Amino acid sequence: MDPRHVKERSASPVQADPAMKATIEARRRMMWVKIVLLLAFVVVVLRLVQVQVFEARSFQDIAKHQSEVSVPLPAARGNIYDRNGTLLVSNTMTMSLAADPKLLGSDEGALVARLTKVFNHPRQYYAEKLDDGKRFVWLERRVSSQTAREVTAANLDGLIQLEEPRRLYHYEQVAGQVIGLTDIDNKGLSGLELECNDVLQGRDGYMTPSGIDGPPWTTPASIRSTAAVSSLRSMSVIRRSRKKS
Repeated sequence: MDPRHVKERSASPVQADPAMKATIEARRRMMWVKIVLLLAFVVVVLRLVQVQVFEARSFQDIAKHQSEVSVPLPAARGNIYDRNGTLLVSNTMTMSLAADPKLLGSDEGALVARLTKVFNHPRQYYAEKLDDGKRFVWLERRVSSQTAREVTAANLDGLIQLEEPRRLYHYEQVAGQVIGLTDIDNKGLSGLELECNDVLQGRDGYMTPSGIDGPPWTTPASIRSTAAVSSLRSMSVIRRSRKKS
């Protein structure tokens, strides 16, 4: 018998059965699907390992930067004396009011009403500040302690009270062009205040609320702060040529 006829006869049942061919093709396709899914799973696992192990620190830094707000704690500027040791310029502490709109929530209207009453600004003035989209906004800078207490008496979550130093010129305008002056952030603008700003300004600190959402800023335990440092206590800068008025 011709071997070719035997081979053709043995192969004919498989070729003649479409159902079996379809089953084999389906199994083949299922095998490829499993392989693809397995490869995708391996890729996902490798990516998770990369993110959570090798790149964890960088992603933690990104999350920290996006969720935390650092607020400067200004250092008290150094005092200025004349060559005889007489105090010409020092600092006095004032209160500043700020807010975290996210923590204020439904109390925003009550805060705006109280601020409007105390400082005589229109409601829109404070509403625009609170709608700025930031986690920390200044409301009023360098006011007296008594005035600040009129606002903080409401004990609203999200209302922040900070001490800020303000320049105190003991002889007012005497030698004013020589001594100079500072801006609202206590940075030198003219005279010795500007010329010696790097020495006088000290090193500012900062504070940030703990956690992604951040507990109320007004709770001391929830704030991580670095103390502000005043770098200078005295300078001999001008002669005793002023007159007391």
